[in-house]
Amino acid sequence: NAIALVGKERVRQTADAAFMPGRLNQRAGSEPQARDRIIIAPCIDRSEDRAITAASITDIVNAARAQRPADQLLFACHDPRPGMDRDAAEQLISASRLESARISASYDLDALLSEYRHASLVVTNRLHAIIFALLSGCAVVVLDDGNAKTQFIAERFGLPLLAGDAGSYIAKAVESALNFDAACRRGHLSDMSTLAAANFA
Repeated sequence: NAIALVGKERVRQTADAAFMPGRLNQRAGSEPQARDRIIIAPCIDRSEDRAITAASITDIVNAARAQRPADQLLFACHDPRPGMDRDAAEQLISASRLESARISASYDLDALLSEYRHASLVVTNRLHAIIFALLSGCAVVVLDDGNAKTQFIAERFGLPLLAGDAGSYIAKAVESALNFDAACRRGHLSDMSTLAAANFA
């Protein structure tokens, strides 16, 4: 879109400012008391062709619970406005029969970050849910709905990327996510922090 507006030569892509050192990183990265919840952060937005299917959520939740049977299931709503993430969460819970799941739909950033600090696994197609998960040190599975931003960050950090027809690969993806290389991730985060700081150089 930017290229169409101003031309390719005037567009410079850098890292998201959320990767910059500062209060957000400090709050997201502080040590949790326990890793005891599986977070699903859905983004369903027809204007951007963003979607998650109930069938994929059911399969992923089953695979995650096989690895983390004691963890609570939580739907984290980054945009809790009417018609946005809360509606998406409620639709997915109903369609997937996940009545035991809890919904977090606060406008308080610290409340949302607290959920991520206690997450063992985050499943999402939302860019900033991926970033919060990375900063918080938890496992991530990216749901591929065709969005270039989430595809890029999944490739950059080596995160499992699941399309709607992932099928038998889901269990392997969840296992791979939970066994991520923490040292490698810290290195990628440092690189992205440097790139993000260049936004203001």
